Amino acid sequence: MRFFLLFLLFIFLSPFLSAEKIDFQLAFSGDSGSSKGKSVSIPLEWDESWFGKKSSFEYDHNLARLACYFSDAAYSDLAANPQDNNLFDAYRKLGIKESDIEAHYDINYTDAMWGNDQCAFSIASKKIQSGKGAQTLLLVVIRGTPLNASEWLSNLNINDANKTQESIHKGFARAANIIHTALISYMLRRQINPTDAFLFITGHSRGAAVSNLLSSIILDDNFFKSENMYVYTFAAPNVTTSADSENEKYGFIWNIVNAEDIVPTVPMNRGENWAYKKYGHTLSFSNQTNTDADLYKKEFVPKISGFYEKLSGRGYKPFTTGPFVPIVVTKLVELLSENVERYYGGFIDLHNRAANLMHKLFPEKKEEGDEEKPEETKGGFGSWMISWLNRRSNGLLDYVSMALADMHSNDVYLSYMLALSEEEAFSSVGYSLVVIQGYEEFAVFDSDENMMTRVIDGKIFYSDTKLPLILCPALKNSVIVGYPSNMDFKIAITDETLLPSPASITVEHFDSSGVFLCSSDAKKLYLRRNKLYCFYAGASLLHDGEKDSGLSCGVAPERVAAKESREIIRTADLRPRLRFNIIPEVYANTDFNLGFALHVGSPLIFASVMTAQGLTKIGKSGEVTFGLGNQQSIYRQLKFENEIFAKCIWLETDKENDDGFVLVPELRSSLSMKVIGRLRIFSAGVFDFQISDFNDAAFEGEKRHTTIHTFRLSDSLRLAPSIQFGLRF
Repeated sequence: MRFFLLFLLFIFLSPFLSAEKIDFQLAFSGDSGSSKGKSVSIPLEWDESWFGKKSSFEYDHNLARLACYFSDAAYSDLAANPQDNNLFDAYRKLGIKESDIEAHYDINYTDAMWGNDQCAFSIASKKIQSGKGAQTLLLVVIRGTPLNASEWLSNLNINDANKTQESIHKGFARAANIIHTALISYMLRRQINPTDAFLFITGHSRGAAVSNLLSSIILDDNFFKSENMYVYTFAAPNVTTSADSENEKYGFIWNIVNAEDIVPTVPMNRGENWAYKKYGHTLSFSNQTNTDADLYKKEFVPKISGFYEKLSGRGYKPFTTGPFVPIVVTKLVELLSENVERYYGGFIDLHNRAANLMHKLFPEKKEEGDEEKPEETKGGFGSWMISWLNRRSNGLLDYVSMALADMHSNDVYLSYMLALSEEEAFSSVGYSLVVIQGYEEFAVFDSDENMMTRVIDGKIFYSDTKLPLILCPALKNSVIVGYPSNMDFKIAITDETLLPSPASITVEHFDSSGVFLCSSDAKKLYLRRNKLYCFYAGASLLHDGEKDSGLSCGVAPERVAAKESREIIRTADLRPRLRFNIIPEVYANTDFNLGFALHVGSPLIFASVMTAQGLTKIGKSGEVTFGLGNQQSIYRQLKFENEIFAKCIWLETDKENDDGFVLVPELRSSLSMKVIGRLRIFSAGVFDFQISDFNDAAFEGEKRHTTIHTFRLSDSLRLAPSIQFGLRF
C-alpha cells in the first residue's frame, strides 16, 4: 500500500520534478553609470517535454515566459559581441550547440532589393525528448525595432508602393519572407524534416508582428503541422486585413499585449477603412480597469515593479487607464487619416510627417573622421516651462513620460510574465466609450447614485472624477467618457441654452486589448435649460444585447420630470450661471480704440473693468470703464451678454492746467461664440450716451473719432453707437 501511494505521488509530482531551473541573464537597462555592463539573473523553468505534451492550441504560461525572455534577449548587441552575449548564452543553456545557432544581425539597409524592410533574427535547433518522443526543436527569435530610422520606416510601410489598404502590412510581410527563406535554407542544410519537428517562434514589437505573419505563412504553406507550432508574440502591431485571420487554424498563435500600450493597436482596426488585425488569439494583461483595482494596486503592481526594478533600476509606472489612451489615440489618427490613402497624403500627410520624425529621432551615424558638431546648449524657456509644469503637477509630467516608456517596454512585458501567474496576468473584461458631442452639461452617477464626475460647458471637472471612469475632451466639441465594460452607471445630461440645442450620444465597445467591436448610431437629443435626460450605460447594455446579437451598442435616454430634473441639476451643481469665472478680453472698435477688459463673476451677474486707448489720440486721452453684466446661453455655444457701464474718459484740453475727466454712461450688447477651449470670438454693439451740458467734451469732433453718426433721443440726450470685435479667453 505504501509503495502504491508513493507511486501515485510520483505520478502527480513528475511534471513538476522534470522541469529544470535555469538562470538566464539579461543586461541591466537602467541609465546608472555604475551599473554599466551589469547582468540580471532571470530564473526560468525549462522542460523539453513541454513540446508535444500539451497542444499548441492551449496556452502554456511556462513556454510564454520562456518566449518573453528570448524576445527580450533578442535586443542583445550581437555586433559588439558576436558570441559573448545574452542571446547566445541562453541558447547554450538550453543545450544548443554553437554550430547550430545562426544569427542574422548584420543588416545592410542600402540593399537594393530589401532596403529598410529587414529585421534581425536568429535560428537555432537541437534534438529533444518531447512529449511525443525524440524530435527536433527549431527556435526562431526575432528582434524588435532597434534605435535606427530604417526599421522604423519599415514599421510605417503599410503599403508604400500602392498607398492603399491591402491584405497585409508590407513592411512586416517583406521581413517575414526573408526569415521564411532563411528558415527553409537552415532546415535543408541540416536535413531537418518539418513533419518531425517542433517550431518555436517569438518576438517583441516589430519582432512580434513579423513572428505573427511568419507563422501564418508557414502554416498556409503546409510546411509544419499546426499542432507542432508554438508561437508567442509580445506587443505585436496589427498585420493583416484578412477575414481569415480569425480562423481557428491559427489558434496556436498567442499574442500577448499590454492594453495600455499604443503599439498593438496600430495600424488601426476601426471598420472598413482601417481593418488591420492579428492572426491567432490575443491575451491582455491585467490592469486597473479590467480587474479589481485594489488587488491590482496593492498586489500586482508591487510584484511587477519588483522584477522591473531589477531590470531597469526603477519601479513600474502604469497609466492606470486601461486601453483608454490607445483607443483615443487611434480615434484621433483615424480622424486625421480616415483611410490608408489619406495616411499617405491629404492635408495632414501623416506618413511623411512620421517618417521625418523618425529621421530626426534617429539620425544616421557619422562616418569616421567627420567633424563633431558642438552639443547644443540645453535649457531655455521650454525646459523651464516643462520643469515648472512638472513641479506644479507634483511630478505628473515625469510620471507620464515614464508611463509612455513603460507601456511598450520589453522589460515591462517580461516583468508581467515573471511576476504574475496565468490566472493573475490576464483579463478578458472589455472597454467602452460614451462620446457626447456638443458643449452641454452632464454628470455621471454610479449604481448607488454617487456622483463620479461632471462636465459644465465642455469643461471636465477632473477633481470630481473617480476611477475607473476616465474623461477627456475631443475634437468636434466632444467629450469622451471611458469605462470598463462590466461597470454600470447613469448619465444625466442637460444644457443651459434658452433654445433647444442638439447633442448626440454614441457608444463604442472594445475588447480587453482595445480592439474595436461595434459602435452605435448617434442618438440625437435636443436640450435646453431645465430639460434633463438620463440614460444608463455600461454592463447593462451588454447584458441586454446578449439576449439577441451579443452586443447592444445604443442608449435609450429618457426625459426626466421637471421636479426631479431640478433636483438632479442642483445635486450635481450643473448650473453654469452660478459658476465663478475670470475672463480676460481684448478688443478693437470702429472708433479706432484698442482695449483690454477683465470680467469677474458668474454668467448670472459679473463685474467688468475695461480700459482703452484711442489710436488717433495717443497721449491725449484715455478711458477706464466700470460696469455690471449678465450672460445668457442662446443656442449651442452662442451666448448673449448685456452690460451697463460708467465710462471715465480723461481728456487733454487746450487750456493750461485744465485736463479733465468726463463721465459717459454706456450700454453694450454682444454675441460670442466658442472657438476652441476657453477661446471665444465676439462682436458687440456699444452705445454711449451724450448728455447736454454734462459730458459734451467727450463727443467733440476733435476729441472723438467716429465712423457712425450719433442719434438724437431728446433735446438733451443723444446716442453715439460703435461696433466692437474681440477675443475672450
